[in-house]
Order: sequence, then C-alpha cells, then structure tokens
Amino acid sequence: TITPTKELPAGDVTAKATDPAGNVSEPSVPATATKDNAVKDPAVTPVVDPSNLTEAEKAKVADEVKKSNPTVTDVKVGKDGTTTVTFPDGTTAVIPSGDTVKKSSDNAVKDPAVTPVVDPSNLTEADKAKVAEAVKKSNPTVTDVKVGKDGTTTVTFPDGTTAVIPSGDTVKKSSDNAVKDPAVTPVVDPSNLTEADKAKVADEVKKSNPTVTDVKVGKDGTTTVTFPDGSTAVIPSGDTVKKSSDNAVKDPAVTPVVDPSNLTEADKAKVADEVKKSNPTVTDVKVGKDGTTTVTFPDGSTAVIPSGDTVKKSSDNAVKDPAVTPVVDPSNLTEADKAKVAEAVKKSNPTVTDVKVGKDGTTTVTFPDGSTAVIPSGDTVKKSSDNAVKDPAVTPVVDPSNLTEAEKAKVAEAVKKSNPTVTDVKVGKDGTTTVTYPDGTTAVIPADKAVKKSNPTATDVKVGKDGTTAVIPANKADDKSKDADGVKDPSVTPVVDPSNLTDAEKAKVAEAVKKSNPTATDVKVGKDGTTTVTFPDGTTAVISADKAVTSAEQGSHGVAPAGKAVTSAEQGSNAATPAKKAGAKELPNTGTADSTVAMVAAAASALLGLGLAGRRRKEDEEA
Repeated sequence: TITPTKELPAGDVTAKATDPAGNVSEPSVPATATKDNAVKDPAVTPVVDPSNLTEAEKAKVADEVKKSNPTVTDVKVGKDGTTTVTFPDGTTAVIPSGDTVKKSSDNAVKDPAVTPVVDPSNLTEADKAKVAEAVKKSNPTVTDVKVGKDGTTTVTFPDGTTAVIPSGDTVKKSSDNAVKDPAVTPVVDPSNLTEADKAKVADEVKKSNPTVTDVKVGKDGTTTVTFPDGSTAVIPSGDTVKKSSDNAVKDPAVTPVVDPSNLTEADKAKVADEVKKSNPTVTDVKVGKDGTTTVTFPDGSTAVIPSGDTVKKSSDNAVKDPAVTPVVDPSNLTEADKAKVAEAVKKSNPTVTDVKVGKDGTTTVTFPDGSTAVIPSGDTVKKSSDNAVKDPAVTPVVDPSNLTEAEKAKVAEAVKKSNPTVTDVKVGKDGTTTVTYPDGTTAVIPADKAVKKSNPTATDVKVGKDGTTAVIPANKADDKSKDADGVKDPSVTPVVDPSNLTDAEKAKVAEAVKKSNPTATDVKVGKDGTTTVTFPDGTTAVISADKAVTSAEQGSHGVAPAGKAVTSAEQGSNAATPAKKAGAKELPNTGTADSTVAMVAAAASALLGLGLAGRRRKEDEEA
C-alpha cells in the first residue's frame, strides 16, 4: 500500500519509487487510487418492511453502521435502508440497502390500547410500565418491550427481530390535572407571608397533591403547582392561608457568639432564652445551627426570626484551660469542688463575668460581651487520690445555724484532730466544713457531723438584780441560752488610772475575772478595764469597766462579796453589800426547780443574817 502525499487525480495512476541515492524505479502497473476513507459494511438489520423502515429500524441500522465505522461523523438512513455516511474529511460514502437491511420473519406487531398520560413527551416510569403492559397484552409472544420517553415502543420477537410502535399508537394526553385544595394554614399576616409560613403552605399543598413536581408560594399565599406533564395550576390565597390569632413575633436581644455559623448548644440555649423573653407566649422555640430561630404560637402558627436578628459575632474571646482540679468523684462534684474549679477558671480567664460549673465539671464561662464558651470536664477536673475524711468529735454550739467565730475555731480544731493530714479547714456558718488534702482534693463534712446544740436539756436558773430567782424547767428553757448569760462580775481591782491600765493591772483584772468565772476559756482586758470573757460554748460576755476596776485614790474599806464587783460609786461605804445583790446572774444547775429555789433562798437568808450580825458586832465594839 502506498500512501499518497498529495491529492490524486481521478482515474488510473502509476507509482514510482526513488531510493536514497536518487535512483528512480520503473513506473508501476496502472491502478485505481483508493481514498483513505473506506466504508465497511455493517451487520444487516432485519426489518418488517425493507422498503419502508420505521424510525426505530432506521436507528438500529444507524447503530450497526456506527459500530463498523466508528470514525464516521454522520449517518443518514433512508426509507429503504440506503445509508449515507460522512467521514471526518467531509467525504461521504453510500451503503446500499441490500447491505444494511433484510426482511425479518413474518412478525406482525399489533397496536396496544392507548395509555393516557399527563405528558406524552415525557413519560414517567409509571407511565412507561403501563404502556409496556398494554403492548404485552396485544403482543403476547414478544420477548422484550422497551418504552421510550415519548412512548415510542420497540418490541423484540422470539427470532430476534424487532418492531417499533410509534408513540401516537401507545399514548395520548390525559384529561387536565385537577388540583386539590390544601388544608388552610393560619399565618400572622396573610398579605405578607414569612418564609416559615410559605414552607408550611407548601407542605400542606404537597400533602393534598402528592404528584406535583413543584410548589411556589407567593407573598400573599397564592400558590402555583406544577404537574409531571409540566402543566400548572394556581391555588388562590383564600384557599391556602387565613389570618391567625394576633401573633406578632418580636425580635430578641441579639446574642453574641464565637461562631455565628456554628452555634454551640450553650449558644442556642442563650438565643432561645432571649427569644422567650421577648415572646413569652410562644409554645416552642427551635434555634438552628446559624441562629435562625422558629417560634410556634399557641394556635400552631409559626414565625421565623432570621439569624441576623438573633446572633452576632462576639469579640475574639478565647477561653484558656484552667489548672485541673483533683476531686473525689469527677462525675459528681461537691459544691466545694465546683467552687474550686470556678476559682481555677477565673484565674486562667480573669476577664470572664460569670462561671458556671456543672455536676461533672463541664464549665460555661461568660465574657463581658455576653458570649459564652464551654470548657469540657476533662480540662477542669481529674480523679484525686483516695482521701477519706474522718468525722470529727461533735462540737456543742449555742446556735447550730449560726456559729460564732470561736465555735468555728473549735470545730476546726476537732476536724484537724481527726484528720491530721489536711492542709486547710474551712468551717461554714452552719458548721458544714470543707477540708483540703495535700494533693489539693477536698471533702465536705456535713453540719450534723460537726456540731450539735449545746445543753438542750439543762434546767435554766436566772437571778434578777433584786436577788429574785427564776427557775425554767428543761422543757421550757430558752433554746438560745448561752454560757455567756451566766457571766459573774469579778472583785473590783483598784488601779492608778482607770482609763489607762498597765499590763500588770490588766493581769490582775483578768485573774479576778477568772476567779469569778472559772469556766472561762479566754479573758481579754481592755485599756480601760472593759473585759471580754469567752466561754466553752464559744459565746462571749463583756464586763464593763466600772464593774472591773476602780481608782486606787478613792480607797475602799468595804469588802466586796464574792461574785459582786464594787464600783467606784460604791466606795466609801463601810457596809457589806446586801446578800440580795450577791452572786451571779445565773446559779449553776443543782437539781430540780424546787430544790434549786430552796437552796438559793436559804443561801440568801444566811448571808443576810451574817451581814446583820457582823454590823451589830462592829457597832458594839465602837461604842
């Protein structure tokens, strides 16, 4: 084969060969030039009528031609099967009908019952199935049925031959599509539907017209539906919407968030709270990922608040992880644990305005701009070593709901005795005590394990200023009686300057106070002699300066009876203090009420008798 280098003239041609040395061969025998495009015969297609091919048969012929001539750019099949092909260079070739078609065996296709469809130019799969079924009924021997988009149907017979039934014989346009009215949707403003309103209307329309392919709802509720055949129908607004009860959604306060396109659950909760505040009658609030919020009113109507009205980007607040707090149970933090976590969070995030610690240590912080951030529990707490707190000895107190500082100190001391390894003890107002271990973990001792009410059954004896005595049985005692109520005045101590006691004078006053109040646990004497006495129950009493000291210059020949201080105003009296003024404010409990009264009365009588006898004796001596 010789490939020509230029276009050859028509007719016979000869060829010569030239070698590299320039020698030219003798001319070849004349031959007819063959163009580069040689058409190849296709497989022959059997057809019902070779002189009148159907479109389907023509398509089959064309397919076969393309298979045997893949480079052709165009194939045209004539009515009788004669086929013209076009090559890339624009040249053409003709394949005679005898090389493309042949008469098939005598298979006569029968037209089926015509199938009504919505869109004859665009059958649905259901339409095609119905057409195929009709074709099989009229042609029970066919082995295959293929229904095209427009209803054109190709059937295959047992011998492999095919026949085509044109669309006009298989389908026809069905009657017009009748739209069904939807359930009416209540909306706030029927003349200006929200996007949420429109979505609800569209849902209702689709429910009543499930075959529609598209639903467009207008501003006033007028709705256009599209059917599978492309036809449309309009549902007037009066059939789609109605005015709901007067629900006007109010925009909430805008919530600043870290990422407005991806709200955290905490962000969503905050948005929902703000929406509920501005719309207290809503029954449901759903906040989307980007802050778009849908509210539902009591009548079932809804409204949508766009994200731009609910959230905004906060300033760049980056939460910093705190020091991890060791706790006994990371899944169930105590209040003390939570407080410690909060403290650690505040240290690492000093600008936060609020810290909320959850049961498992998950912590939500709020920044000055109102934005929030969540610190997961794994970054706030860890399980501590196994520190088991031991209950202390119970401390009796006057008021278990309101401990004094002295009582708290006593509780702390008892706790330290039973838990010597603790590094810190904090006693609350009601006795609830938090201890801290060397590893930083904490434990809480409940109030009832730390304190109890003191002397709940003691009989109370009160002595009045005039010496009268009242005995209160245990079942009527004042629940709030205090040891301090029984403070006894000391012997009066003479001092050089009652307004400015020396340390030695203070010591003397303290000694006198301790003698008259032997149960006192602490005595503090002030500069002017005012003395504060602390009792075992933690209560305190103050002895005024005039009952503790007197000026040494005044002199005193009187004897102050035990338990009664002589004031400077009383100096110069040589008479002994009457017994009715002697003694403490309260006498110690010595038994039943009756016996106590008797004892007090007897003691008073004896002292009075001794005082009178002594006075008479002195008068007799002076006489």
